[in-house]
Amino acid sequence: MEPLPAFLATILLLSIMVPKLGPFLCLVISTLIDGSFVGIGGNHLPLMSEGLGRIFSQLAVIVFCGAILAEYLRKTGALEKVVSDLLELSKKVLVVSGLAGYLISLTVMCSITAYMILEPLVSYLGQKTGESPTESYFL
Repeated sequence: MEPLPAFLATILLLSIMVPKLGPFLCLVISTLIDGSFVGIGGNHLPLMSEGLGRIFSQLAVIVFCGAILAEYLRKTGALEKVVSDLLELSKKVLVVSGLAGYLISLTVMCSITAYMILEPLVSYLGQKTGESPTESYFL
């Protein structure tokens, strides 16, 4: 099969699979499907592991430095300062937690790390203001 139709077929399959599977598993499955469509043969897994290894080896240093920076922000009290400044802009805990997570994730280069270090602070704010940060307004 030609690469462009194979890519479009993979995108269609991926859009169907995303709500049911996690993003990483979805990408792995779509890579296997796309490789089968274009005729890579049995070289899927070695090519995938080589590519992922290259990406993860380059990102490991960046994520490690971001985690160190996040811990420094937490220990110096800079996170509390960021959240208190954002509370002056908005009194809604969900808005403040989203903005704080966004700002901190830019600094520490990893959104998961930012939200993990902000979770205790946002939970405390939710208890203090009576607004539950885990309450879903979208369901």
